Amino acid sequence: MARKVSLSLRRREAGFSERVSTRPSILTSLGENLEQEPLEGEFTPEVDLGWLEICFSVKDLAKSTEFYARLGFEIVGGDPLEGWAVMENDAYRIALYEGHITGNMLNFRGVEVRELAAKLKERGVVFKSEPELEEDGSVGATIEDPDGNIIYLNTHPDELIDDCDEEECDNPEHHHHHHHHGH
Repeated sequence: MARKVSLSLRRREAGFSERVSTRPSILTSLGENLEQEPLEGEFTPEVDLGWLEICFSVKDLAKSTEFYARLGFEIVGGDPLEGWAVMENDAYRIALYEGHITGNMLNFRGVEVRELAAKLKERGVVFKSEPELEEDGSVGATIEDPDGNIIYLNTHPDELIDDCDEEECDNPEHHHHHHHHGH
C-alpha cells in the first residue's frame, strides 16, 4: 500500500516539474523589459568607483557587530569606542556607525574623488555636496539618488588604489580613516 502512494506522489512531482518548465520563464520576460535606454551625451563609458563599503546607521554597535559576526563578518577596522566598526566577509565590506551618520549609505572608496566627480558630472550626475577636504585629510562628496539614498564618495590619500606601491597593493588590509559626514 505504502509503495503505491509514493509512486503516485513521484509521478505527480514529475508532472509538476514538466508543467513548470514548459511555462515561459517569468525571468526571461522580465529580462526583456530590463533593457537599458542608452544614456545621452558623450562621455567615457567606464566608471571606476573603487571599492564599496555599505554603511549602516546602527542604534547599538555591540549588538550589530555581534549580529554580523554570526553572518561571518569580522571586524577589520574602525574604533568601537568611538562608535564605529568596519567588518569584512570575503569581498564584502560593511561599516557600522552608531550616531555618526544620519542614514544608511553606499560609500565608494579608493578612487581620486575630484577626478571621479568630474567624470560623473559629464554623465549628468548632480552632486548634493561638492568634493571637499575633510578633517581627516580625505576628500568626500555626496550624491543623492531619486529616493533620497545617499551615495558617499570618500577617499583618503593612503587609500588611493593607483598610487600604492606593490607591497601595499598586495595587502588587502586597506587603510581606513574615520570620516565624519557633514550633513
